[in-house]
Amino acid sequence: MGSEGPAKTWTAVTADLLVGPRGIVKAIHVWWPLSLCLTVYGIPAGPARWAMPLAAFGAAACWAEAAILCNDFADRREDAAARKSRWIGALPAWAAYGAVAGLALVGLALILAGGGGPVTGAVYLAAVALALAYSVRPLRMKTRGPWGLAAYSGSACLAYAVLPWAWVGAPAIALAAVCPAVFMDKWVNLHFHQVIDCEADAAAGTRTFAVAAGAGEARAALLWAAVLASVAMVGGVACSAVSAGAWGWAVAAGALLTVAGMAAHVTRARRRPERTALVEELPWHYLGLTFALFRVVPAVLMLRLALHDPAMRGAAALLLVLLAAEARHLVGYRYR
Repeated sequence: MGSEGPAKTWTAVTADLLVGPRGIVKAIHVWWPLSLCLTVYGIPAGPARWAMPLAAFGAAACWAEAAILCNDFADRREDAAARKSRWIGALPAWAAYGAVAGLALVGLALILAGGGGPVTGAVYLAAVALALAYSVRPLRMKTRGPWGLAAYSGSACLAYAVLPWAWVGAPAIALAAVCPAVFMDKWVNLHFHQVIDCEADAAAGTRTFAVAAGAGEARAALLWAAVLASVAMVGGVACSAVSAGAWGWAVAAGALLTVAGMAAHVTRARRRPERTALVEELPWHYLGLTFALFRVVPAVLMLRLALHDPAMRGAAALLLVLLAAEARHLVGYRYR
């Protein structure tokens, strides 16, 4: 290998983490709980108030990448059998788990440096521990049926919902709004991927919930989970609209237009000979609401915060960049 080989490899890895579809854009879910807590409680005082939402997103992104990479390395043999290429699978165990630990520690450092406090740090560490329990033996909750779905969803709920709530110090009503929506949305997301990967997981001996239940029952359960998630997300939209005051009409209108647009898109997509797995397996109301609540609503709330406080402009700009990056990835989505 020439001298430029390793540099290109690590350049590609860095690019994947920063701008790839499995990179930090995965942490976009933290923006709705964060923006709602800031809307309800207000922006914490301090000389670096502008950095607080950026640090919260950074910590959530570190959790997300640590969880993804840990699962990739734990599944490296199964992924190889399914012809999935994951760069971390080529590393020795000490390097792979060192990268996971390094990312997790960077997230913790961002929390401490950003004034998150010990409670926020404890929530973050609990999210990391639950993510490890999902992927790594001896627990490896991924292979324990519905407990795997619960472990991953609970970990994401801690990182995306409880962490910003604890950091901001928002009232309990905000936590009651964000936790069910985040938990159920991530449940549906993982459940969907288990259904799609059911045959490959069964062949590899990975006993996920979908494998244990069977493809038919797993699909039926997925539809019920999507209904529950949709109900929770309607509550999240309603709470956001009420909390936004005079901007409530913009929150509600943005969500309604998004759901209506998704319904029209799904109707058209299902008439095509080749349909993506998203529109094949998931109902229009879930797809519309997850896009509305976790993309459109935080964009409106962050815009409102930025117009009222210049310290929030950097965070609002970052969110818009992330939304554009995710939209670009979704346009080319082909996971069937």
